[in-house]
Amino acid sequence: MQPIEVWDAGSPEWADRFVGERSAWVDEHLGRAVVTTRVEFFLIDAPFAKAYRFALDASGRPFLGPDGEPAMEDAVEQLLDALPPAHLLVGAR
Repeated sequence: MQPIEVWDAGSPEWADRFVGERSAWVDEHLGRAVVTTRVEFFLIDAPFAKAYRFALDASGRPFLGPDGEPAMEDAVEQLLDALPPAHLLVGAR
């Protein structure tokens, strides 16, 4: 199953003039935008998203794994009422 849209905070496409709007959309619809590194959007029977986030320690800082890299939470899938607005879609440009 391939996503129809991917928002990846590490990609150059993310950091365009809509980055603030995309972050606000993630925060409103998926929550915790500040620790979300990637969102994949799917449309099967209904729209849903798969969010990837940094794992946080008890103090709210990214948890570092044994390799010294930030640890990740398990990806979370969430149903959506609708996909993001067309002007925010990276793949549409």
